[in-house]
Amino acid sequence: MFAFILVLSSLYVSSFAMHASCSMTLTVKNTTPSQLNATLVEMVQSRREFDASTCAYADQKAEFCGYKVISVTADLDHFQHETPEKHYVDDISFQNFKQQGSDVVVSAGSKSEPNSYYDYDTNFCNIFNLFRNGNVSKLNYEMEFKLDECEFHPDTSNGYDAAYDQCNTY
Repeated sequence: MFAFILVLSSLYVSSFAMHASCSMTLTVKNTTPSQLNATLVEMVQSRREFDASTCAYADQKAEFCGYKVISVTADLDHFQHETPEKHYVDDISFQNFKQQGSDVVVSAGSKSEPNSYYDYDTNFCNIFNLFRNGNVSKLNYEMEFKLDECEFHPDTSNGYDAAYDQCNTY
């Protein structure tokens, strides 16, 4: 009986420590690790806070702003994204930049800091939106997304139209 209670209590406690997340492997075509790293940092720096003086996309009133650089090294970029309404914070990382021919393969992830389970695809969109200019339905690179652990995401099996639509909001 004690073991049963112990298992139930651990399930109860762990349910309060859940964080929605999304991890993926990106193949970014025709670039180098240093070019991709510089582009990501530039995109984050152009999306700081929520007003027009710090975010190039402030007039679009969506999730395109609220990014900030936490740390950048040759092999790890750590950013954060703050949601505009409830001000939740998500940690974003790009790591293990590897040149493969003319392409770069990089691991990317986004994890919500607050306890959450369902995130309306926000963690996927935190990453996806850094590869496009605001709500434009075109990526800045030709690329492939291989979802590793990403329970909530738009359907990208037939292109990115669903991702553009969903990530215009989240």
